Amino acid sequence: MSDKQNLTNLPVLPLRDVVVYPHMVIPLFVGRDRSIQAIDLAMDDN
Repeated sequence: MSDKQNLTNLPVLPLRDVVVYPHMVIPLFVGRDRSIQAIDLAMDDN
């Protein structure tokens, strides 16, 4: 894969014992600073 122009950085939030599907609503209890930053970035970028 030599074409790296199509790469996109996305925030990822690892979850334990949970599988999330599209349009699924679950409560998130987040305490780590990096996790909070990932959520904030995802919310800002929609």
